[in-house]
Amino acid sequence: MTNSHADRRFRNVKTFAALVALAFTVTTVFVVSTRLSQEALAVLAGALCGVAAAIPTSLLILAVSRWRDRDHTQQQQPTYQPPATGLSIPFYPYPSQPPPTPPPTTVLQHQAQPRTFTVIGGEGEEEGT
Repeated sequence: MTNSHADRRFRNVKTFAALVALAFTVTTVFVVSTRLSQEALAVLAGALCGVAAAIPTSLLILAVSRWRDRDHTQQQQPTYQPPATGLSIPFYPYPSQPPPTPPPTTVLQHQAQPRTFTVIGGEGEEEGT
């Protein structure tokens, strides 16, 4: 058996498998479509369209993220950073004496007016008004 004969045979097996899968799919769609209501078919079609739209979007996001990761790893080169030397000088944000505190604010005391409530449908309500 030569290599080209094996390739031809493998191609025939792939074609047969594709035809079996197609026949199974068509039969399944026919059986499901005859047994489900129109509303159920609409929900199923919407779900399939959603999945069909999500697959290319996911692949696009995956491709872009891999492309960015590859770009960043190529651009990042280790840079030499000299060691930090020197004396640290303490930083005091205020002078030796703290700033003066502002005078206390007076709180205006407001005399609350008594609240009145009207209960709708209560005993105090007159009929017809």
